Amino acid sequence: MGNSELWVYDDDTDSAQMVTDLYPGGSSSPWGLIVYGGMLFFGAEDGSGRTLWSYNGVDAPAKVAGASTVQTGYDDDGAVFDGSLYFSGYNTASGFEPWRYDMLAAPSMLADINSAGGSYPWQFFVY
Repeated sequence: MGNSELWVYDDDTDSAQMVTDLYPGGSSSPWGLIVYGGMLFFGAEDGSGRTLWSYNGVDAPAKVAGASTVQTGYDDDGAVFDGSLYFSGYNTASGFEPWRYDMLAAPSMLADINSAGGSYPWQFFVY
């Protein structure tokens, strides 16, 4: 069984190819894929932790600047609202809490809802 990596499908050629191997020798297990600001954002593992990545469809995916201090959740579904990306993030001080990213500054925790150990937010959605 192969490792889980980010792939792209080309409907013109009816073929798929791996974008890149983010975690050589391991599985990056990309999840929570969401389009924001014309780019694809997702959580993935690269051997140094699960963090937020971006992909513009041309260059290799890259870790979001400042996201090394926050790990994304496993089952979160982010949402775009009012010009920002919202997702479930984790840091050792607060546990899993809602985070916000606006492409201008590093991701930041939106609120420490459960100061006793994390609120575990997931499945963000906007009506």
